[in-house]
This record gives sequence, C-alpha cells and structure tokens, in this order.
Amino acid sequence: MQQVKHIMCQAAKMSHVSYEAMKGSRCSRWQDYAREVWHLVKMMFLTSLLCATLLLLPLTTGRSKAGYVMGKNGTEHISPFLALLDKGQPSRVQILETDSDIMKMINGHSTLELKTVVIAETVVPFDERNLLIEYVKRQLDASGVMSEEQKEAVLTMVDVGPMEALVTKEEIGEKGTLSNSAFTALIKKHEENVHFMLIGVRAEPRLGWNWIPSSQRNAWNDVLSRVVADKVHKLLVEIIHP
Repeated sequence: MQQVKHIMCQAAKMSHVSYEAMKGSRCSRWQDYAREVWHLVKMMFLTSLLCATLLLLPLTTGRSKAGYVMGKNGTEHISPFLALLDKGQPSRVQILETDSDIMKMINGHSTLELKTVVIAETVVPFDERNLLIEYVKRQLDASGVMSEEQKEAVLTMVDVGPMEALVTKEEIGEKGTLSNSAFTALIKKHEENVHFMLIGVRAEPRLGWNWIPSSQRNAWNDVLSRVVADKVHKLLVEIIHP
C-alpha cells in the first residue's frame, strides 16, 4: 500500500513538473512573439521617419544664423534677401499711444486668437518651382492664417518666378468681421535656384456672447491691423538680419 502511495506521489510530481514546464514554454513563446512585433513596429517607425526626412530635405536649407544660408559644400553664404530688403523693405507701422488702451479693451471683452505662419528661407532649383508651390500650399493650408485671396497671390508669385519680388499685403476686417491679417513674401532667383520666404500673422477677437457697435468694431480693426503689421515687420527683421 505504501508503495502504491509512493508511485502516486511520484506521478503527481511528474504531472506538476510537466504542467509548469508547459506553462513556461507557452510564456516563452508569447515573449518571443511580443519581441518580434515590437521590433517590427520600431522598424516601421524608423523607415517612415527616414522617408519623411528625405522628402523634406530638397525643400529646406541648413541655417546657422539669421541672414545666412548653408551651401551644399557646408559653407555659409549671405542670404540674397538681405540685398532685396535693402532695396524695398516695408516701412514699419507706427503703433499709436491710444492703441494700448484699445488692446486692453479687446482683451477684456474677447478672447484674442493670434496665429502665425513662418516659412523660413527655402531654396529649390528654379526649374523645379512646382515642388516649392506644393510645399508652400501645404504650409499655408495647414496654418489657417491667410485668406484664399492671399494664398492665391503668393502661389501665383511662386509660379511666375520673377527675378525678385517683395510683396506685402494686409486685409482689415475681412468680410465685416474682426479678423485682420498681413503677410510679407520674398522671392528671388539666385544663380540657378529660387529663394522663397514668407511671414504671415492673423489676429481675430472671439466675442462669444458680447456685442459691440460698428463704430467700436472699426476702431478695433484699425488697432489690430497695426498690431498685426508690426508683428510681421518684427519677425521679418529678426529672421533676415544677422
């Protein structure tokens, strides 16, 4: 009888060991599968990141400091936009003393929404301006800063490809609203390339349930137009001048 119990105990131990071994083997297979999936996900992410970098590389230039463009051989060249700005830099809009009081009123009665789009100096071969048009259009559509008329003016300028041009355009109280926007775009053919740059700013107070008379609306738009134009000018000087 004791011998039978001993055999049964040994069988139970063997069964227990077999189950543990089977469970451990199953866990090991799941761990191997999880590692393979994680490795595949990492490879897909790195591949997509590399593809995005290669797609954007032809549309960007290396920059070490404002006013300079990095050449293909790693040397720095003065941006051709410096000479263009010296010829026709837009005059800075003067902010009036009363503007600060109206801005306080605007901030007190509304939520001021301010958007900015900056396309840094971008260089593409002159004969491949279609790449630049596609790139600029994507940036402007995503930013929500410029109106359709403003975007059309910019894209037409890039498509025509003038030897050089500096365009500044603003819209005050668009379609009877409190939305004000302004942009400055620069384009210049330099050697066999075309250089392009754009700065745009939009400001619009969100009134919510508040209401203001038309006379006050006009005063707000006058102030906002000056604030927007001043911000465009400051960004332009900050980015272009070394």
